[in-house]
Order: sequence, then C-alpha cells, then structure tokens
Amino acid sequence: MDKEIAPTEVHQFIAGFAGAVVGTNWSKIKTVFQGAITIFAGAASALYLTPLVAQQLGWHGYSQMLGLSFLLGTLGLRTVQALNLFIERRVLKMGE
Repeated sequence: MDKEIAPTEVHQFIAGFAGAVVGTNWSKIKTVFQGAITIFAGAASALYLTPLVAQQLGWHGYSQMLGLSFLLGTLGLRTVQALNLFIERRVLKMGE
C-alpha cells in the first residue's frame, strides 16, 4: 500500500500557520490583534496558494504539499508586505 494520503485543508492551514509564526517579524508587531491578523493572513494565503503553486510545480505528494504550505506561510506575508511597500512608493512618487 504505497498510496499516498492527500493533505487536507486543515493540515495545510496548520502548516501555513506554523510558517506564518516562524516568518513573522515580531519586533514590528505592536499589539496582540496585529499579531493575530498577521499570522491568520499568512496561514490563509498558504491555504489558498498551495494548490495553485503545487500544480504549477507538479508536486502532488503529501509531504511536498505540507512543506510548500509552510514555505508559503513563511514567505507569503513577506511578499505581500514587500508588494505593499512597492505600491506605496510608486503612488507617493506619482503624487510628487
């Protein structure tokens, strides 16, 4: 029985949650609410992006999917923050 178990959304959310906890820059978090929103956003982005990215990479294994969820939870938040900063700078530059 070498049939691999498909990861459920709960498993992917937990892996993304753990990645978001690890990837959060805690020195910039000012309140508990801000920390909770940050971690939830990282976990949610991992949950919804994992199937898309895994399909593009051709990854279908259980451990690959969970590892990808963890990675997206860790890096997803940083990518969104960088994108927001880039857009903010462009908007400010257009206003000059």
